[in-house]
Amino acid sequence: MGAFDQSITARLSFSVLVVLFFFSYIYSTVVFVVVLPWLEHSVPGVMHLSSFTIITCLAMASYIACVFRNPGSVPTDWAPDEGKISTVLEVKRKGAGSTRYCNKCCKPKPPRCHHCRVCNRCVLRMDHHCVWINNCVGHRNYKSFFLFLFYATVACIHALTLVVMQMSVEVKDHRYEHILERPWKLVKPIVKAGRALSPPPPLNPLVTPLVCVILKVVCAALCVMLIVGIGLLLSWHTYLIFNNKTTIEYHEVSCSYSTTKQQLSITRELLIFNNKTTIEYHEGVRARVQTQIHQHPYDLGLCGNLHAVLGPHVPTWLAPTECAVAGDGFEYEMSESVVLGMGGGRSSVIV
Repeated sequence: MGAFDQSITARLSFSVLVVLFFFSYIYSTVVFVVVLPWLEHSVPGVMHLSSFTIITCLAMASYIACVFRNPGSVPTDWAPDEGKISTVLEVKRKGAGSTRYCNKCCKPKPPRCHHCRVCNRCVLRMDHHCVWINNCVGHRNYKSFFLFLFYATVACIHALTLVVMQMSVEVKDHRYEHILERPWKLVKPIVKAGRALSPPPPLNPLVTPLVCVILKVVCAALCVMLIVGIGLLLSWHTYLIFNNKTTIEYHEVSCSYSTTKQQLSITRELLIFNNKTTIEYHEGVRARVQTQIHQHPYDLGLCGNLHAVLGPHVPTWLAPTECAVAGDGFEYEMSESVVLGMGGGRSSVIV
């Protein structure tokens, strides 16, 4: 598959259309109901309109990239290079230590690769399957996904601020008193006309302000919900980027802490004993040994993690460019302590 999935109709699911409708509604309401009637063509109006449009366009560009970009698939002819030095091999606990193999795709699994049951394929550096983009979040579209969360949160905060400020000005100017005092008189002529089966009379001039109020209230409520939901998700993925982890890798490590002796868990950990390093999965409750140091093997430090996920050039971190995650999806840079622990050799992952 190419960088983009060409099946447009397959990608435009109901959830994707809902997201597009939400942001189209918010943008239209803010521009045509809030900014233009309130600030018109003044300098603040032009600045707010320009900045809000740019942020929304960046959010939508990142979102479209998430939906249509292939997150990264494993070629049919790919095989791990077991003879390469200073590399990480993920091997099975069962099957005499053979390399990881997907029985559903009938392919070997590169490091950090997982099979998605929804997409029915193996995804490179898979983070999770997101129903709101109708696609997996993986090696090639993770940066686009993160930027969408960032720009969408900023756009919603900007929209909510403009709506609240404009409505507060109208409340101070007592523009809503006549609407709140006589709401029934606004629709009474239309109701009577409907009963008489006759063409409705011209709308009361107060109907348009009432519709605008409803549009702005709905827009504000929608912004609040999106800020909470997307903001929490943005905070979570910011934490993951700081540690160069995926959601799957985080849960693989953390799930063992909540297990009991009767439960089984699968976790990835780095064991450093006397300068001998082994990256392994093991079943059962993880033993807590005082001399044992746990470390994520792909943690390159804060700056290294940011460069590995967002790209090597800082000015392009916030640009919705193509895949910026370091590596080709089949090999990833490891932390210096892991390399030193291997002593120039090869590390294994037992699954």
